[in-house]
Amino acid sequence: MADSVIFDQAAGCYDRTRQLPAETAAAQTAQLAGEIAGVTGPVLEIGVGTGRIAVPLAEVGIQVLGVDLSAPMLGALAAKESAVAAARASATALPIRAHSVGAVIACHVLHLISDWQLAVEQALLALRPRGVLLATRGRALGTIAYELQQRVREAAGVPDTVTGLDDLDELDEFMRGRGAQVDHLPSIPNPQIRSAAEFLRLVDDNAFAWTWELPAQRRRQAVAQTLAWVSQTIGDPHDVPLPAQPLRWRSYRMP
Repeated sequence: MADSVIFDQAAGCYDRTRQLPAETAAAQTAQLAGEIAGVTGPVLEIGVGTGRIAVPLAEVGIQVLGVDLSAPMLGALAAKESAVAAARASATALPIRAHSVGAVIACHVLHLISDWQLAVEQALLALRPRGVLLATRGRALGTIAYELQQRVREAAGVPDTVTGLDDLDELDEFMRGRGAQVDHLPSIPNPQIRSAAEFLRLVDDNAFAWTWELPAQRRRQAVAQTLAWVSQTIGDPHDVPLPAQPLRWRSYRMP
C-alpha cells in the first residue's frame, strides 16, 4: 500500500473538483459502454474511488465491481447507493478470481502505482479471454495549466516525479508484448474551462495529490508566487483561461 498514492484526503472534494460537463460525461460513458459491449462477465474498475466512472456505467445496466485503497473514497461511493459492488483492496493484489471479468477499467490510476506492471498483470489475470483493458491518463503537457503546475512545483520545491506509469505509450508497448490489440479511441471534447485563479485556488485548497506532502505555508507561498507571475506576464488570473484537455481513452483487447 505504501507504494501507491492513496486518496483519503480527497474524498470530500473529489467529485466537485473532477466533475465533467454532463454532455462530456455522457459521451465518456457511451464510449466505454461501446468498448465493453460483447464481453462476457462483469467490469472491474481499479481505483474506483467515488465511482465517477463506475456509477454511470452501472446506471446504463453494466455490472461493475470496484477496488480502491481509500476507505473514505469508498465511503463516498457507498453514499451514492449505486449498484456498484466495491471493496477496499490493492490493484496489485486483486481479490478477484482468475478469468472472471470481461473488462478492466483504469482511469487516472496507473500513474499512482509504483509497480504499475504488476497491477496490469493482475488485471490481465482477472480478464476472461477476449477481454479488454481500458485506460486513460490525464496529461496537460504544453498547456498554460501545465506551466502553472510546474511553477508551483518549482516555487515549493516539489520535484516533478510520477509514482508509476507516466506515458501510456509505454503501456501500449507492454500490452502489445502480451498479444493485445491496441486502439486509441476517438478523443472526447471537454469544453470545461477554468481560470488560472480557479486552478491555483484548488492548489491552495490542497485538492491535488502532488501537493499533499507540502506544509500548508509553503504551498500557499508557492501559489502566491505563481499568481504574481501570472499577473505580471499573462494578465489578470481571473481572466486567463485554462481549457480542459479532451478525454483520451485507449483500448487493449486480449486474444
